[in-house]
Amino acid sequence: MGSKRELRWWVKNAGEGLPTTFDDVWHTRVQEIHTDASGYGYGSTEGLWGLWEAEEKDWIIAIKEMEAVRRQLCKMKPGTKARIGVDNTVVYWTLKRGRSFSWDLNNLIRRIGGDVKARHLEIDFEWIPTEENRADWVSRCKTRPQFASRYYL
Repeated sequence: MGSKRELRWWVKNAGEGLPTTFDDVWHTRVQEIHTDASGYGYGSTEGLWGLWEAEEKDWIIAIKEMEAVRRQLCKMKPGTKARIGVDNTVVYWTLKRGRSFSWDLNNLIRRIGGDVKARHLEIDFEWIPTEENRADWVSRCKTRPQFASRYYL
């Protein structure tokens, strides 16, 4: 059913001469999830949120951001197709390249890769500016209510 609808969309747009990119099709077939971490907690637009444990509060922000992505992936159903948006440049390039210069980030990327493969997830990663990250308020609003009123999902 979905493939027929997609084919009709392609035929219609090709007939009208509208420019089409692969990104247009990708957005119609998969969910887009934003993840974020702050000094207080982590969150995503899929309803995942939590506060850091005492031993996690001293982690550098790149580790926290990567851990937020890992926790989101662990909550996804097997076979899910999704695009994960992150606003941390170090995490984005680590996810895209599959490695980092940090031992801790490399451990997390190996765990993420194992989870993705074992659960047959189709994941793509996208860098998004912080002000466009819809999960930004989720990572902050539980302990800092002044952020909650600014953003809505």
